[in-house]
Amino acid sequence: MKAFVSIARLTLIEAWRTRVWLLALVALVVLLLLAEFAAGLAITDSANYRSGIYAALARLVCVLVTMLFVAQSLARELADRLLDLTLARAVSRAQWFLARLSGFAAGGVLLAALASAPLLWLAPAPAVFAWGVSLALELAVVAAVCQTCTVTLRQVTLAVSVTSAFYLLARAIDAMVLMSQAAVVDPTQWTSRVVGEAVRLIALVLPALDRFTAAAWLQSGAEAPELLPVALDSVVFIVLVIAIGLFDFYRSEA
Repeated sequence: MKAFVSIARLTLIEAWRTRVWLLALVALVVLLLLAEFAAGLAITDSANYRSGIYAALARLVCVLVTMLFVAQSLARELADRLLDLTLARAVSRAQWFLARLSGFAAGGVLLAALASAPLLWLAPAPAVFAWGVSLALELAVVAAVCQTCTVTLRQVTLAVSVTSAFYLLARAIDAMVLMSQAAVVDPTQWTSRVVGEAVRLIALVLPALDRFTAAAWLQSGAEAPELLPVALDSVVFIVLVIAIGLFDFYRSEA
């Protein structure tokens, strides 16, 4: 447990020393100014317009920052052979993998809190809390996928590309399922049936990220979101990704 906590703490220290938080802060300030400018152009309902634009763009910025930091941090550790030094001590590969992911997830919580803070002046506090919790869970999912991709592929570009493709697919999977069941699709064609079944199978595995961290939650009068399905989807998928990552991690080192 001591080694686990130390590795997770060093991950947070690395985020502080590499000024990732400063990059995120500058980006969020720019987004605030952009949202203020866009709200000034709105004829009515400028408050919801302001919070919606900021929330949607801040979500993407946080996801991008998380992907880049996870991939760069792990790729540097692998390239400099620091992982070999860590594993030479009384630390198992599973402990290292889970500790690093815990550190990245903790960084995601701090990043979500940083992104949520300006919304306290733009939206009701319960809605902001739900949005922030959902964003933290979403960043944990992204960190888990990016860590698995980086450890497996050993390249920053490939890891970020695959993680980005996963994120876009997870954001669009519900729409793809609806499109596969649309009236214009001919159910008598075998290709339509194969594509429809493939999309449904993918939807069973992927978390529906379009249901996460919705900007509509922040609108005045909006119903309180249900965080339990979001949390369950996140936990189940993270456990699955961890299992895949550890399987490949142990196999590659065998």
